[in-house]
Parts: sequence; C-alpha cells; structure tokens
Amino acid sequence: PSIELCRQYLGLEQLRLGERLRVEAWQPDGQARVQYRGASWTAELDPSLPADAAQPGTFVIVRVVGNRLIVCTLHNRTRRCLIVHGAA
Repeated sequence: PSIELCRQYLGLEQLRLGERLRVEAWQPDGQARVQYRGASWTAELDPSLPADAAQPGTFVIVRVVGNRLIVCTLHNRTRRCLIVHGAA
C-alpha cells in the first residue's frame, strides 16, 4: 500500500512530515507544547540531537509517535535527523 493510503488508514492524512512548526519554550523533560494545524500537540526533540538543541525556534517534523511530534532543528534536518530516520 502507498504511504498516503497508510496515513489515511491510521488517521494521519493531515500530518505532513517535513512541515515546520514553532516551539516557544522547552520543558526540562525535553518536551514542548506546540500548536500544529489548530490543535495542541506535544513536540519532542529528536534523540539524535544534543540536549542543548532544545532552544526556542522553528523546527521540522521528522516523525509522529502516537500523539507526539518528533522534531529536528532546521539546520540539522538534512544531516543527523533524516539520516537516523532513513529519509536522507
């Protein structure tokens, strides 16, 4: 089956990997509450990035795990994050 068909089956047709979102503040546990497509989500910094990458700014969605958006910084999205997730 196509990736689009899988997204529809899983109810993820509205989610798009590679889309950008803004993180205003990170919590000490490495998570942040963000607005994405009109809803509140939990964003989590990709584990391949150092903890100090958790700074306010614009991030890219690289994975969706349950109700969490796994994100990478813009400047790392074509390096570590996408390599780790097999999308390079």
